[in-house]
Amino acid sequence: MASRRFLETGDVPSGAWEEIGAALRVSTSEFAAAGVSRPQLWSVRSSPGASMPGVLNSALYLGLTGATLDALISWGGARFGASVRLGYLKTLGRLRGLSRSRYRGIVAEIAGPTKQASWSPQMLSGVCDAYEALIVDESQRPLPVDLFAQVREGIEGVFASWDGVEARRYRRRHHIPDESGMALVAHPMTFGEVGGDSGAGTAFSRDPSNGAPGMTGAYLPGVSRPGNQPHYPGLDSFATTDPVGFEVVASAVARLESERGDLVRVDFVKEQGQIWLIEARSAERTAEASVRVAVDLVDEGLLTRNEALRRVDPESLAGMLHPRLEETPTDSPLAAGTAASPGAASGPLVLTANAAITAAESGTPAILALREVLPRDLDGVVTAAGLLTSHGGGTSHAALAARAAGTPSVTGVADLFVDSEAVHFGSRSVKAGEWLTLDGATGQIYPGRSVIAQPPGANYLDRLLAWADEVRELGVWANADTARAAAIARDAGADGIGLARTEYMFHGERLAVVRRILLSVDERDRDEALEELESLQIEDFVELLEAMDGTPVVVRLLDPPVHEFLPSHLDVEHEIAARRAAEEP
Repeated sequence: MASRRFLETGDVPSGAWEEIGAALRVSTSEFAAAGVSRPQLWSVRSSPGASMPGVLNSALYLGLTGATLDALISWGGARFGASVRLGYLKTLGRLRGLSRSRYRGIVAEIAGPTKQASWSPQMLSGVCDAYEALIVDESQRPLPVDLFAQVREGIEGVFASWDGVEARRYRRRHHIPDESGMALVAHPMTFGEVGGDSGAGTAFSRDPSNGAPGMTGAYLPGVSRPGNQPHYPGLDSFATTDPVGFEVVASAVARLESERGDLVRVDFVKEQGQIWLIEARSAERTAEASVRVAVDLVDEGLLTRNEALRRVDPESLAGMLHPRLEETPTDSPLAAGTAASPGAASGPLVLTANAAITAAESGTPAILALREVLPRDLDGVVTAAGLLTSHGGGTSHAALAARAAGTPSVTGVADLFVDSEAVHFGSRSVKAGEWLTLDGATGQIYPGRSVIAQPPGANYLDRLLAWADEVRELGVWANADTARAAAIARDAGADGIGLARTEYMFHGERLAVVRRILLSVDERDRDEALEELESLQIEDFVELLEAMDGTPVVVRLLDPPVHEFLPSHLDVEHEIAARRAAEEP
């Protein structure tokens, strides 16, 4: 309510500032009574209902006056005090809308290319003095001189960031209503970078990468905040060097997980030996971890089955069913297209469906590159490690065929040109037989060979889906055009086939029969072709229905899209040109 009121009127609800002032006075008194030997500084942070990382403002080091700065210098040293002052000025510049380039210009003039960690005390002081003068000059407002005035400007600035350009764009992308607004959290600051027995860390109640039980995380000495890490090595070293502090964190993490019934993340700071818990929230996690945590919490009595089902985003589960890149390739992508069918694949490049079939039979499934997918190519799509096309989007025949076959695919690659010997991505070419890697989840295409990780074990996912089957009211039917595809669908739990497309059954050698029906001018020849087609269809449908074992099957009768059964006009033009060049009829 407060944020919506501020955005509508420019002020918070009546009486709010008085309550905030009273709360600051109480907290300051309690802080002093606790015997902490340094002044208390504050931060104001956003707390929206839905996570919006990196797009909302924050206000740090509030309460920095001449007196508190002198006390901080006495407590942590001159360099520490100057760093805190610079942090406050950066906050103020950000709240008042100063361009970052103005700050960078001051740094370049005073410190040159030297990194801040290596600045001399004179450089730090010079940057602070120059930036303070710039803030006052640009905003035509003096710096606030007391704690309440600084906190008020911080609250107003953070509230205003809800309506910023980046925040609005983020909400559009993630379907967050503008009117939802946000809360703010004002809390005392801690300093893990002050030196001595100080640092910062992150603790997870379970492993966020795979959901395995047991607390994990990371602790970094001498830093102000733990931040997000690409890899969390665990907290064993922290437990060894500070068993008391470790127990404080572990106890809080266990209690929060039990109360929330969820995988939690706790950020903490150690300031000269004292542990401060900074933030606790539900942890971001992989799809694999999300499923395992939900199932384990049911087993431990912390969630019901229905609650577990609601905790897992169904859109994230596709990644658990398909192979994926073990690591993102270090080479820059050759190109990008539409992520048409999930999964990752790496293999030698082939340029025809027959070559893809041959490669699979030899034990090295290939990456099949085509201009577009025609019915005659479907066997190649099924056997290929991955599919790449220059035409088509996420709903094209290529995309549908790849998804039906479970083949990772990238379609509609605008920079891709396929000829008889190679594929060309602008000025870069890859010859048939050379290795390519594609990621059907992101649409990226990379040169060379990559390690592909197979899907994790399905035990936890199978249990979760079984619980979903017990309560679902919506049936799941599959698209399947062959007995093989029907068997896969049935094994995966499909209740039936919602669409069996007869035209997709006629590829390879059967294509000639369909062309006789379409093109023959002889009625007897057409009748013979229809009889042959009938015999083939009967055999196909017997196998399809046997695979579905009595469950419903919906068949689309033959409705031939002519362009799928006739040669590509480009192939025809190429053949005509070749015959003319050879002076053949």
